[in-house]
Amino acid sequence: MTTIASPGALPHKGTPAPEAISTTAEVIELVKRSNHATAFAGWTVTTIAMGLVIQAGTLRVVESFPVTLVLIGLLLPVLAAAARTGILLAGAGRAVSVAGGEGEPTGAAAGAAFAPADHEAAAQQARDRLRSAVSSAQVRDVLARRALVWAYGSGAAFLAWSLAVMLLASR
Repeated sequence: MTTIASPGALPHKGTPAPEAISTTAEVIELVKRSNHATAFAGWTVTTIAMGLVIQAGTLRVVESFPVTLVLIGLLLPVLAAAARTGILLAGAGRAVSVAGGEGEPTGAAAGAAFAPADHEAAAQQARDRLRSAVSSAQVRDVLARRALVWAYGSGAAFLAWSLAVMLLASR
């Protein structure tokens, strides 16, 4: 099996071990939760990018050059937080992309390429692949929730920055 994430990205203590997830409903809930977090975090980063395009024109209206420099300086942490959100989202995507192991055949090709000698070996391989898929889903969930927290912060900071630009541009 392939290592899917660094130890710092592994699920925390409150997350059940892959063996503790015993029903399809639990897996579906895990995937649904991470999908929602991923979608909202991605939407927030996209909204910030679109807002920057809109605010660029407004920023040009600010008459004082030092004030413009301060506003740009205040924008840097917002951009860093949005970039961190994007990096976490990319990590969440990578976490599930290697769920079965890199280069392992799937579907009909897997059945044709691997015919275990006994039933127990086939069952063990199926359990290992399922455990890998559930572990990957858990890592994705943790990274997506972290991205969501960063998205909340960067979105709120961008809103405050945008309000400051609007107020200063209207003076």
